[in-house]
Amino acid sequence: MMEKIRTFIAIPLPPEILKGIGALINEMRPLAPDVKWVRPESIHLTLKFLGNLTPEELQKLFSGMDEVFREQWGNFSLQAGGVGAFPNFRRPRVLWVGLREPGMEELRKLQGRIEEKLAVQGFPKEERAFSP
Repeated sequence: MMEKIRTFIAIPLPPEILKGIGALINEMRPLAPDVKWVRPESIHLTLKFLGNLTPEELQKLFSGMDEVFREQWGNFSLQAGGVGAFPNFRRPRVLWVGLREPGMEELRKLQGRIEEKLAVQGFPKEERAFSP
């Protein structure tokens, strides 16, 4: 049986944002002692979740992403803004931190380009709108 690897394309977050998220987790930990909290350093901004991929699919992914990241992209900065939970705060399975301007337009362009390139390579497009 061929080994598959759980795959997503993501941006690592700057240390100052991770520090703030870590502080938020520490505040919330006593409120939900049964929750399995992730380490702040493993938190990231997901641009595209791809699921479990075979080594062949990964090669296809790498060649497409290499092309996208060779393109010229402007610098952009992001700021954290707001928190939420899936499915809701009464029964949270995932807690999230939202982002706000400046920089959202450039981030959306990058994510859209990734979607376009991967669709051409046979990876299905995300049906929901990108919500960083």
